[in-house]
Amino acid sequence: MPKSHRPQTWLEAFFMLEQFLLSEDNGERQIVFLDELPWLDTPGSGFITAFEGFWNTWACHRSNIMVVVCGSANSWILDKLINNHGGLYNRVTHELKLEPFSLAECKEFFKLNNLVISDYDIVQSYMIFGGIPFYLGYFERGLSLAQNVDKLLFLSNAKLKDEYNRLFESGFRNPEIMKSIVNLLSQLNAGYTRREIVEKLKITDSGHLSKYLKALIASDFVIGYVPFGLGKRETHYKLVDSFCKFWLKFVNEKDTLDSAFW
Repeated sequence: MPKSHRPQTWLEAFFMLEQFLLSEDNGERQIVFLDELPWLDTPGSGFITAFEGFWNTWACHRSNIMVVVCGSANSWILDKLINNHGGLYNRVTHELKLEPFSLAECKEFFKLNNLVISDYDIVQSYMIFGGIPFYLGYFERGLSLAQNVDKLLFLSNAKLKDEYNRLFESGFRNPEIMKSIVNLLSQLNAGYTRREIVEKLKITDSGHLSKYLKALIASDFVIGYVPFGLGKRETHYKLVDSFCKFWLKFVNEKDTLDSAFW
């Protein structure tokens, strides 16, 4: 905006955005794209209230406005937008959840990037990186799967060596408790019940734990399931994220590994 000033509140920021959009409005579609929305909603900021006001009192009445929001903190998106019972109730017109690639899509991805890799190695890569295109995009032509894994995870300056911690710090507001739950679940393939999680982590069985588990499930790190023959009270929580499982088993606390470990 020409000759603008720094807004002091989110309410003022959205009012300035309205004025700017009005000044640029020529009848064509205007797209407002807000990236990583959960991290704009800091405690006490009043962001959600201001965003609700922007949409409900102004943007929704303009036929050429499209607002697109995204965020990596899935639980926040679900609680504050998709399942919102306040001012944003039933306002979402389309929801798009980004899923990891399937095995077939991984094969197509490698082919399009001129990476020669066997079906057997594609399966192994899937068990390590979980079909996440961001990780697969780091693969280098001319290297075997094992060499690429060493390059990405086991070299002293490996690109993904600290990715596990970054995943939780970018996706959750309380990364340490989330990591402690995931670390525990990685120890048993069948997973643990809520009671066992409370006992082993020595934490309180409260609504906070429910939120933590819900957030991990929403982010596809964990699933909840009832083993055959047991009741709903015996719901088990199981770690299913391939990258987390691999990192915790082979990479975690293994700083002395040589660069050709894999």
